[in-house]
Amino acid sequence: MPSHERFTQQMEYSLHQEINELYLSIALRNFATGMITMFGVIFIYKLLGYSLLLTFTFYLIQLIGQVTLVPLTAKLLDSWGLKKMMAIGMPFLGFYFILLSIASRYSENVSTLIYLLGLAIVCKILYLVLYWPPRHIDFAKFSQSHKRGQQISLQQIIVALSKTIAPFIGGIIITIWGFNALFISSALLLFISALPLFFSPEVYEHYSYSYKESFQKLFTKENFKTSLAFFFEGIEYGTVIFIFPLFIYFTIKKFDTIGLITSLSLIITLIFTYLVGWFNDKKGSKKLLPYTSVIHGFAWLLLNFIKTPLQFFFLSSLHKLAETANHIPFISTYYHRAQTQGKNIDEYIISHEIAHNLGRAFLFLIIITGLLAGLHSWWWYFGLAAISSALMRIIK
Repeated sequence: MPSHERFTQQMEYSLHQEINELYLSIALRNFATGMITMFGVIFIYKLLGYSLLLTFTFYLIQLIGQVTLVPLTAKLLDSWGLKKMMAIGMPFLGFYFILLSIASRYSENVSTLIYLLGLAIVCKILYLVLYWPPRHIDFAKFSQSHKRGQQISLQQIIVALSKTIAPFIGGIIITIWGFNALFISSALLLFISALPLFFSPEVYEHYSYSYKESFQKLFTKENFKTSLAFFFEGIEYGTVIFIFPLFIYFTIKKFDTIGLITSLSLIITLIFTYLVGWFNDKKGSKKLLPYTSVIHGFAWLLLNFIKTPLQFFFLSSLHKLAETANHIPFISTYYHRAQTQGKNIDEYIISHEIAHNLGRAFLFLIIITGLLAGLHSWWWYFGLAAISSALMRIIK
């Protein structure tokens, strides 16, 4: 198919009535979170007295809450609808950032700090369980199977475009005005990002699993390998979001430099992202995953050699390309499997949410145990991410 026809199809898809509001919301949301992603865990680390143990305990509590509540909040899908759940869930992330900003003023008052961080954790959990399940269901329902790789890559490009300059801006804001200004700016954008969802046609789903079944289904013969793939995905993603930023902070230390290099690295991935999506649709995600998952695993090991800003740029860019090559066929397979579930699409998505976040929780338990045992080498955690990336290929 000529390239201009593919481009036209993508434009038609992006303007589809069911998803154009979603894409606008995604762009705003990801610009808001993109300003913070590389810096949020660093802020928590500094707020909690430069304690890695307390930092990962803070995030572990969030994950336990998410895994515990998501089968319950899934019952709201048939009364609230997908778009309303996302729209209601989004502002809770804004409140989370505002509470962190307030908490920073009480770092010396332990009781007040604990109270504010507790409220922040509740807000973060509500955001995670209300926003992400309907977000995945919505895309799985309305993406077109024969172009899903390109559609996922288009979504990734929209995410990347909105995030490209965001880390640089976030680093500048922190350097000049501090974390509080960054959190307030991001919170305002998150509140705005919820608005487009109120103008999108509502879609309802019925979640049929009981609370007990939600966990039991992960271990059935037909689901176990896929659940393991989601579990490994959670470990790998948790390393990207929480461990790698701390590693870079300890290595580079300058927020503006970290933000600039992160933005430049994202720019490099833009064209590559769409090409991977096109190639995925041409060859099939099942044919790509055995190779891309292993390449991604090796790319994780290279990150251990980062010592300077220049090495950070080259090695993180290489890792980002490998990550993109692995994630697009993986996510394409995930959404394809979800769409083939028919009326059980929401059950499949909730199973993913549980298994994925159990993987992240396992990662944090490993880190906490390692810290208590005096294990502080990054090699162990990047090695675990490498193994997990390679094992994502077992998704069925």
